[in-house]
Amino acid sequence: MLKNVGRIDQVIRFSVGLVVLFLTFWGRVHGRLGLLLAALGIYLLMSALLQYCPFYRLLKFSTGK
Repeated sequence: MLKNVGRIDQVIRFSVGLVVLFLTFWGRVHGRLGLLLAALGIYLLMSALLQYCPFYRLLKFSTGK
């Protein structure tokens, strides 16, 4: 698996993912929107940790070196 997420992109994804998960689990967002945001937060954290974004691959885009 090629890395296609650069360092700045990785930091942004990780930060936004944490904020979204905290909002979801602290009970600020409820219902279906909460589940959707939780899934988005997990996706952002995983793509930051793995430095790989499947959507970037589909678009043939990369922020990595």
